[in-house]
Amino acid sequence: MKKWRIFMSNIIHESSRGIDLIPLNDKLFSDNNIFLIGPVCRENCNVLIKQIMYLNSKADVDCINLFIDSDGGSVQAGFALYNIIRMVNKPIQTIILGQACSMAAIIYMAADTRLMLPDSRVMIHDPSFGGEHDISGKKPHEIQSELDDLNKCRTKLAELISERTGRSIDEVYEATKDDSFFDTNEAIRFGICTGIFNLNERDLYI
Repeated sequence: MKKWRIFMSNIIHESSRGIDLIPLNDKLFSDNNIFLIGPVCRENCNVLIKQIMYLNSKADVDCINLFIDSDGGSVQAGFALYNIIRMVNKPIQTIILGQACSMAAIIYMAADTRLMLPDSRVMIHDPSFGGEHDISGKKPHEIQSELDDLNKCRTKLAELISERTGRSIDEVYEATKDDSFFDTNEAIRFGICTGIFNLNERDLYI
């Protein structure tokens, strides 16, 4: 009889062959569970893209579970991950552990099944200067160019949120003009979330 015990960041796996020490992350990944914990950046998104592409290639994978707890980050890195989630054949469900804010909320909405833990939250807003749109030390015409790019990004994000939630563009713009936080029930009503996550009702083995 197999036994699993968690020991620090490893799992002690006992079987008839003896005892193996398996990294917890490896065990979670083998069960099709991947995680966006921390900023939406090129490094984190590239790791997730590779994990998704690998799991998508495996015949025995029925569904990929992407758990999210992130304040957001890079728009372009986030779009790369968003597009991969939308493009792969295997269904991916996203689950918010703590919060999914800004670009992390966009990544969250890439899945058709979008779940939240009861006390988690999601936040959407317009993009702003900073990071990829840093205007410090720039001339007026350069600032105008950055502003034009920012408005294009705002339009693209609003259209995406509208498509994924079923809300009109005007409703989305009204929600994103400021930081709009949604709890689980509010996110369901707005169309961001499709249901409350219940581990006992999911085919997840953690």
